[in-house]
Amino acid sequence: MADNFPVNFPIPQSSALANYNYTDVAEGTGVVIFYGGCANTSTGETYFLTDKNIISSTPEFSAAVAYSATGVFTEKFNKSFSASPFNSPRIVMGTAYISIPTASNEADDGLVKSYCVVTIQKNSGGSLSTLVTATSNTFTPPAAVVKTAYNFLVPLVIPQTHFKRGDILIVNISLWGYTTHNDTANSKLGIAFDPSNNYTTYTYTSSVGKTSRLSCYIPFKLNL
Repeated sequence: MADNFPVNFPIPQSSALANYNYTDVAEGTGVVIFYGGCANTSTGETYFLTDKNIISSTPEFSAAVAYSATGVFTEKFNKSFSASPFNSPRIVMGTAYISIPTASNEADDGLVKSYCVVTIQKNSGGSLSTLVTATSNTFTPPAAVVKTAYNFLVPLVIPQTHFKRGDILIVNISLWGYTTHNDTANSKLGIAFDPSNNYTTYTYTSSVGKTSRLSCYIPFKLNL
């Protein structure tokens, strides 16, 4: 009579864990990291979210900021970055983190102050709904520093939200600023959005070791 030997079969990985960058055990979520990018076509610019390491055709935006003696901020950038339509139902929930690389250029002894507003939205068949909005801290660069890079990190708690097939996740980012110096031509504010993390012209990341990736950490409910 032949001996019976135990047979050990490998346990397949749960499909719920297959496509996440990491999992959050406490929240019961799997997190996907999306990068904001910009593509240019004959019809204009398209702002998108991707998990791929690709180079934006337009990797950044910068503009002069208005002078204010009373601390009045002006919106300088407002764009919506859209993911591809989901090809299967998903549930988004938990704490998202949006990491936003910015930079300022100071004129003489002036300071360019700035903050960001982040809104996470769902586009369902053309109907847009807001899931959560949060405002960052206000950044004041150090005095006597002409060029300063700063990375905003904005946490947002997303309520449990069902996305059906074809729905689109959107991250809207607006950047606000003003300068304390009336030389507005040389007082500038910039934001980067390059998935490949190439160092861009205006964010000065090559000199200060900052990233040029606009990173969105989006949590999805795990089905375990």
